[in-house]
Parts: sequence; structure tokens; C-alpha cells
Amino acid sequence: MQNTFKTTHFQSGNAMIYVLIVVALFGALTFVLSRQTDTDESNTLAPDKAAVLTGQIMNYPFTVKQVLDMMDSTGTSADEIVFTLPTDAGFNDPVLANNLHKVYHQSGGGLNPTQIPPEAVGEGTGLPATGWYLGRFNNFEWSNDPAKNEVVLAAYNIRQEICAAINHKLLSDSTIPVVSNPRQYFVEGVHWGGGTNATLEIADCPECEDHLQMCVSDGGSPATYVYYSLMINQ
Repeated sequence: MQNTFKTTHFQSGNAMIYVLIVVALFGALTFVLSRQTDTDESNTLAPDKAAVLTGQIMNYPFTVKQVLDMMDSTGTSADEIVFTLPTDAGFNDPVLANNLHKVYHQSGGGLNPTQIPPEAVGEGTGLPATGWYLGRFNNFEWSNDPAKNEVVLAAYNIRQEICAAINHKLLSDSTIPVVSNPRQYFVEGVHWGGGTNATLEIADCPECEDHLQMCVSDGGSPATYVYYSLMINQ
């Protein structure tokens, strides 16, 4: 009887070890699968999240336009606007009159610089860095006066699905036009190594003609997607 008890006890102990091993292996497998799922999901946006991010990005140009209109009403013309950032040298000029024309200065437009939400950042590489850019540095061929530079706002390097969603909202068409080297048209050269900006000809982007806002791509691999807004059409 005693031997039977010992044998049974020994077998039960072995069974418990096997159960613990199985549980440990199952836990490890679950961890690996969950990590893989997280990685896969990080490369895509849920439709509701994409809609929220698209709305956030499309709302910022309205904020900028309100600031520019306010500056115009207080006597700052489009050609007088200064785009010095709070992080730039000389932002706080001791001469108050100089600050009145600065779009980001509290004495001027008081515009709050913002960032593109991390979840909305695309896969593009190189300069300029991902972000919002506002400036007056070139002319659009189809604008009011071909001799004057426009005031342009651009969200540089956003996600493809957000870019497509923007065009669908604006034009009821998700197609993304390809523009060679879009930074020369939508971002001031100082932000990408002192490059030279160029006039945006209709031939450069036929789909852009007469559109104050649109999202375009450079067609690269990975592609860079740029949402531009013509803030002041001169």
C-alpha cells in the first residue's frame, strides 16, 4: 500500500511539472504573437483614428488663416509678414514695431507653432524634417499676380492614407498627384539646406491648378506626402 502511494505521488509530481512547462510555453507563444500583432497594427491606422488625424491636420490652416486675416486688418500686408520662429535668433526684437509683423510673436499674430501628430507622420526621409512650414518664398503660376510670392502653409511628410483622405474631402477624389521635388514649391529653402525655391508652374502639377489646398506626393520610395494650403493668394 505504501509503495502504491509513493508511485502515485511521484506520477502526480511529474504531471504537474509537465503542466507548468506547457503553461510557460503557452505564455511565451502568446507574448511573441502579441508583439507581432502590435508591430503589424502599428503600420496601419484604424479608420476612426485616421479620420480624427485628418481633421486635426485640416483644421490648422483655418487657424493660420484667421491669424493672417487679423494681421491684415491691423495693417500688416502680406509682403510685410515675418515668419521668424520663437526658436530663431532675434525673435524678440527690442524694436516693438518689428515684432508687430511677426506671425508667431505675441505682439504680432500670436500664432502658436504646432507639430504634426506622431501617428500622422509618414515614412519620408531627408530634409526638410517632418512638420508644419509657413512662409512667402515663391509664386504659383495660376495665382492672382504672377509677379508676387504667395503665403504658403505646408504639412510636410504625412501618412499616405491621411493624404488621400484630405484630397477626398477637398475634391471627392482620393487620387494623390505626383510632384517632382515638392519641397522647392511648398517649403522655404532655408529649411532644407538653403535650397532654391521655384515658381510652381501648372506643368509641374496640372492637378494643382486653381486649388488653394491639396495633398501631393514626390512619388519616391518611400514616398513623401505634402499637404499644402495657399494662405494668401497674391
